[in-house]
Amino acid sequence: MLYYTLSQGWEFAAMAAAGAAMGVVALAFSALRHVMCVGIWGCLVCDCLMGLAWAAVACPALVAACRGDARAYHFLAMIAGAALFSAAVSPAARAAAGRMRRSFGALRASMAASRLVRILFK
Repeated sequence: MLYYTLSQGWEFAAMAAAGAAMGVVALAFSALRHVMCVGIWGCLVCDCLMGLAWAAVACPALVAACRGDARAYHFLAMIAGAALFSAAVSPAARAAAGRMRRSFGALRASMAASRLVRILFK
């Protein structure tokens, strides 16, 4: 085995982890956009900030994993990591967020119906 092929597995794994981190960033910005109910300009700003956050994840990962010598499989590893995160974790996180939103909505409705709460917050 050649010397320069020994670290390719570790580099692929590190870049896949960076891709998963980029998936976390995308999920966080998606939730932020959903919670804030931003318009078209807010979506544009969120997307630009998400691009900057992705760059803040990808650039140090490229430097740490492959000493800045980026090759095609590094970018494919990032895409694979983001795709695996999106397929495995994102649906469960979205389902949990939906359940929490419904629970908080039910709690808010029950508190609004309470006479004591209406008296206290009058």
